[in-house]
Amino acid sequence: MAERAGSGRAASRTNSTTVAAELCASGWGVAVLPTWAGDARRDLARVWREVVARVDLWIVVHPDLARTARVRALMDHVEAAAGRVCPCVR
Repeated sequence: MAERAGSGRAASRTNSTTVAAELCASGWGVAVLPTWAGDARRDLARVWREVVARVDLWIVVHPDLARTARVRALMDHVEAAAGRVCPCVR
């Protein structure tokens, strides 16, 4: 990201995806947003087509519960839902 910013400076900093999207929509600059957050808004446009950052999504489960039907169903549901929102989820 730093190589893309050049000599630009941060006008604002936040750890909130919602706030970052609102700042961009209000004309404060650019932000790295998750695909699902940026693509869902008509008032934002992609600056770079390629992915500029990746993060891991972890589902943490106690080993004793990982194979129970209810917990497995929830994990499968979360994985499927995340895949519908962002096709990059495997």
